[in-house]
Amino acid sequence: MFPIMLYKSQRSIKDITVNYKALTPIGLFSALGLVFQMIAINLTLVANVISIKRTNTIMSVFLGYFIFKEKGMTERLPGVVIMVAGVLFITLS
Repeated sequence: MFPIMLYKSQRSIKDITVNYKALTPIGLFSALGLVFQMIAINLTLVANVISIKRTNTIMSVFLGYFIFKEKGMTERLPGVVIMVAGVLFITLS
């Protein structure tokens, strides 16, 4: 993806060098998340790992509502409840 970004954008390198302090932790945490995912795949079923990984949208919904004051929490809440129930079923199985 990085080479495509460099090809499509003229300011890419400048933007990276200006924003490296913000981009470095994002890259490190993404890499760390991938390492943990690969470890988890070795320890349990792939379907369970991916199901749990996809619950990161729950945190996104709550961060959007409480920090960014996004509207539409009533539309998103049923999805959050279903995801939490799914995690509980996976945990109890």
